[in-house]
This record gives sequence, C-alpha cells and structure tokens, in this order.
Amino acid sequence: MPYSFLYSAHPARIVFGPGSLAQIADEVRRLKCTRALVLSTPFQREDAERLRHQLGELGAGVFSEAAMHTL
Repeated sequence: MPYSFLYSAHPARIVFGPGSLAQIADEVRRLKCTRALVLSTPFQREDAERLRHQLGELGAGVFSEAAMHTL
C-alpha cells in the first residue's frame, strides 16, 4: 500500500499519494501560473492528455516527445 507524503525542496516540490492528481490545478495556482504545459513521453501521451483535460483552462497543451533519463 503506497504511503502519502509531501516533500518540498528548493526548487522542487513533490506531492505524492492517492488523490494527488486531484490537487494539480491547486498546485498550478499556488505557483501563480495562469497556464501549464503537460510534458510526457510518447508512451504516456494518453495520461498527459487526460491531465490536460482535467486542468481545464489552466492546461496550455501537451508536449509528448520528452525522453526519459536524458543527460
């Protein structure tokens, strides 16, 4: 069973646990952003599109050509 946790460090903030995706719009607003670009790998594109849809007007779009573990 996964544990929930919140980890904040400069410049990163990680929100992890069940229901975390439901908080994504609040996180975008917390950063005082008006739009967010969702990044994903090609394999994760469908998930990224669902997240962009969940963001509504906060979702600027999806870039699905990211590569895992790049140097």
